[in-house]
Amino acid sequence: MAEADTWSEVRAWLKEHKLRTVGTIWAVGVAGSLAYSWAKPIPPSLKLIHSRVYAQAITVGALGAAALVDLYERHLEGNTHES
Repeated sequence: MAEADTWSEVRAWLKEHKLRTVGTIWAVGVAGSLAYSWAKPIPPSLKLIHSRVYAQAITVGALGAAALVDLYERHLEGNTHES
């Protein structure tokens, strides 16, 4: 039962801080892709460009996921008001 309460708290926090969450995902994406590409034998300028492109793709995915969660929650709220 404690896990359900924790999950509800996390969902409530994410609902209130969607843009902060997406920004954090972007920053982690940039850092992760830089760390991944650092071992490759390409110039540093290309490493930065690739990292930015990967982070943008991750951010678009995070924005899409946030939109789907928002739509799902609105759907659930609509069903509870009709009952």
